[in-house]
Amino acid sequence: MFLKNAEKLGIDIKSVDKVIVSHGHYDHGGGLASFLEVNTKAKIFINKDSFGSFYSLKNGNERYVGLDASIISNERFVFTKDMEKLDDELEIFSEVKQKILSPSCNSTLYMRDEAEGLILDDFRHEQNLIIKDNENYLLLSGCAHNGIVNILEHYVNRYKSFPTHVVGGFHLYSSSELKSEKPETVCKIGKYLLDSSAEFYTGHCTGNEAFDILSKIMGNKIHKIFTGNRIQII
Repeated sequence: MFLKNAEKLGIDIKSVDKVIVSHGHYDHGGGLASFLEVNTKAKIFINKDSFGSFYSLKNGNERYVGLDASIISNERFVFTKDMEKLDDELEIFSEVKQKILSPSCNSTLYMRDEAEGLILDDFRHEQNLIIKDNENYLLLSGCAHNGIVNILEHYVNRYKSFPTHVVGGFHLYSSSELKSEKPETVCKIGKYLLDSSAEFYTGHCTGNEAFDILSKIMGNKIHKIFTGNRIQII
């Protein structure tokens, strides 16, 4: 599907030289095998824990939501740790500790541990991308399973300021339970984001109900995005 979308948008997948995978769920990395067939040169930067065994659990039924482990031996994978500087413009960080306002929608997501069996996913495999461009510092949060507030707190602790722009899903909607995050929690998140003075672009797993609440609080500081949108940051 992403190959078809890229073709419609006039994006040459063969020319891509870097790929950053946000975390080990199939909806964010399920197209890697197809990408590797089309593109023959790009390095793929992925957290070292992303090829774990991840599941969605609903009504006692397990559904595998991880990546295709058969491609893990490909020599183009670069397994990242808690902080990786790729070049002067790109940095990756993970190891975000969940502290406050973490998504309750994570409650159906599990990982299989060799010693403990099936346990709640701690999302150690989730990583975030920083893009530096002149005076702009753009944070790509992927799905923000660790909580967008916690991710921003981690960023601030390292850089002593907020990013100028944030793009990504906030995981405030559970597609398996068809349930949005509690409105009072979304309100607290919205007030924190507004105080950061950053510009936010969100979609995917944020959900319409949560976005409407955030929009009422944040006004023109938050924007809804969809596949195919182009954002120009000056």
